[in-house]
Amino acid sequence: MGESVLQVKDLHKSFSSHQVLRGVNLNLQAGSITGLLAKNGAGKSTLISLICGLLPADSGEISFSLEGKENLFRRYIGVAPQDTGVYPGLTLRENLQFAGRIYGLSGKQLDEATERTAELFGIQEYYHTPARNLSGGWKRRLHTAMAVLHKPRLLLLDEPTVGSDPLARKFILNAVKTLAAEGTAILYTGHYFPEFEELNAGIAILHNGRIVAENELDILLQKYGTPGIRVHFSATGAIGKEHIQQLFPLERADLWKFADNVLTIYTGEPESFFADITMLYQGKNSAIRKWEVLRADLESVYFLLTDAPIEEEKRELLANLPK
Repeated sequence: MGESVLQVKDLHKSFSSHQVLRGVNLNLQAGSITGLLAKNGAGKSTLISLICGLLPADSGEISFSLEGKENLFRRYIGVAPQDTGVYPGLTLRENLQFAGRIYGLSGKQLDEATERTAELFGIQEYYHTPARNLSGGWKRRLHTAMAVLHKPRLLLLDEPTVGSDPLARKFILNAVKTLAAEGTAILYTGHYFPEFEELNAGIAILHNGRIVAENELDILLQKYGTPGIRVHFSATGAIGKEHIQQLFPLERADLWKFADNVLTIYTGEPESFFADITMLYQGKNSAIRKWEVLRADLESVYFLLTDAPIEEEKRELLANLPK
């Protein structure tokens, strides 16, 4: 792994009486992709705004490692925030060139960067199309491309594939992997778990204002990954939350959730749970519509650390386990 590019130490931020960040620590290295996972409203966008200097922190430290004589922050960092920001009256190419000029590029260097970035994101097809005429997915692809035109050393992507079709998502993810291979440190937020696995990203889970787990995916799976089952009940099935609590003692499950007639149980003994369920509903064909086995994956790690009824003291213990 490369040198440290960004260091965040004991970062705190509140809005009025609401404490959003309560001591966040994060270290991004050159050539790395760090996937930041959190619920909506948990502070992902706030953290990005603090790193960019758009918001002041209440306390804590944010530091960057710069090489040589370069001291222009705009040339060091690239940001694609959650809200798409393109200029509708400019063509796709003109949007790229406008972003390049903001980052300090000009002349031949700007033209070469524009061509390279357009090819990287596969957007040459609409090169001369006004942005107002692009679909939402194409605008999202352009929005992300504008953030990387200058090959930043640090790239912050806040849910870059939201609203993207599969092809656009493929181009964005491939571009992210290419930039990391060239040495860019990338912080990537999102809610689609397979993306983080495809990116082979390191994982940082933000919960209750702190990073409760941070490590390579394989290591997190070894520590917290749990298989399970998901049972889909028909709307006419006589089952409810209170019923499930009586049927399945909580100590047998690391985590269970029931919503919209779907029961999800993360447990080391999924076959045993399913046997109990099928015996209970034997002869009631309308009760169970379908069921599926869940492998131990990033989703199980995330839900265990953010949704399970773990006391605050236990969360502290989990967060401080050796990495």
